[in-house]
Amino acid sequence: FSEEQVARLKEIGSWLKSNGAAIYNTRSTDFYQDGKTFFTRGKDGRLFAIVLLEEDEMLPEKLSWRINIPRKGSDVKLLHDGSNVRWASSGDTVTLSIPAKARRISSPAFVFEFFSP
Repeated sequence: FSEEQVARLKEIGSWLKSNGAAIYNTRSTDFYQDGKTFFTRGKDGRLFAIVLLEEDEMLPEKLSWRINIPRKGSDVKLLHDGSNVRWASSGDTVTLSIPAKARRISSPAFVFEFFSP
C-alpha cells in the first residue's frame, strides 16, 4: 500500500472507532435519506443521522432534515464525542444548532444520535 492509501485507511478506522455504532448492527429506517443525510436504527431503538460532507466542507451552523424527528424531550448528541446539540422541530422537520467547536472539526461525515417516537 502507498503512504496515501495507508493514511486513508487510518482515517477510516479512526472514524469508525468513534462513529461505528451508526454502522454496525443497524438497519436503515423506512425514511432513510434526506439529501446528504442518511439514517440508521440500532437494535436498542436509537436513531443515527449520518451527515455526509464534501471534502474540506465544514458543518454549517444550522442543519435540518425531515421525518426522523427526535422524541420530544430527548437529547441529540454528536456521536464522536457525546456532546449535546440543541434542536427544535416544526412539523416534519428538525433543525439542529451546531456548536462552534464541532464546526471546526474536519470530517467526511458527522453522526447525530437520538431516540424517536
